[in-house]
Amino acid sequence: MNLKSIVVLAFFVCLVVSASAQGLFIGPEIGYTVTTSVPSEVSRSGAPTRIRVGASLHLSAKSKVDFRFSLGYRIENSELKTIYDNTIDSNLSAQGRLNVLVPNTQSPNVQSEILSNSIDLAAEGFIPLGDLDTSGSRIGLTLGFFADRVLSASQTDDYSAVTDYPGPQIVQVQYKPQFGFGASIGVSTILPMGDSRIVFDIKYIIRQPSTLTTNNSRAEDQNVGWLMGNGLRISAGYLLPI
Repeated sequence: MNLKSIVVLAFFVCLVVSASAQGLFIGPEIGYTVTTSVPSEVSRSGAPTRIRVGASLHLSAKSKVDFRFSLGYRIENSELKTIYDNTIDSNLSAQGRLNVLVPNTQSPNVQSEILSNSIDLAAEGFIPLGDLDTSGSRIGLTLGFFADRVLSASQTDDYSAVTDYPGPQIVQVQYKPQFGFGASIGVSTILPMGDSRIVFDIKYIIRQPSTLTTNNSRAEDQNVGWLMGNGLRISAGYLLPI
C-alpha cells in the first residue's frame, strides 16, 4: 500500500469515526524521541536528534475510547565516530561506517553524520484510566499505529583525521527512499483550557524496517534502527474545537 492509499484510507476512517463523535479538536503538536540504545560509536558523539512536528485531529466519541489522527514531519540526525582501520581501505567508499567498526583504540577516528527526514501518518486510540481533578483533566492509555515515508537520507564520512588516507577525505552515501510502519503504546494526559485542550504524551515507538539501503551500484543495508526505529517519544499538543 502506497502513501496515497494510506492517506485516503485514513480520511475515510476519520469520516466514519466523526459521525459518532461528540467533539472534534484540531491543533499543532511537537515531539522529541529519546533513543534508548545506540552503538558505542554514536554515544561518543552525543545523542541523536529526533524531532517530530505536525498536526493532530482528536475525536471525542460517544464510547469511552477517543480517537486521534495525526500527520507529522520528522527530522532524525546523528553524528558518530568510527575507528579507522587501514586493512579495509578498498571498502570504505562503498560501506556505511557503522558496518566497518574495528576495535583498535590506537587508530584515528572517522567522523560521520547521518541526516534524514520523513513524513508519517498515525492513528491512536485513547482509553481513559481516570480523572485527575474535577475540571475534566484525564489520564489514559494510548495504543496506535503509523505508516511513514523516508523522503531522503544520507551519510557523510570525514577522513580528514586519518593521516595519509589514500582516498577522498569526504565520502557521501545516499540512501533509497523507504516506506515503513510501526506501533506505539504510552500514557497521555488531557488538560482542558476553556474550550481548548492541552495534551501531553509519553509513548514507546517501534518501527520497521530497521535498515536503509544505499542508492549505488553496490546496494548495501545499513542499520539505522537506533535512529529511525525504537525510542521513547515525549510530545505536547494544543487542540482547538472545530
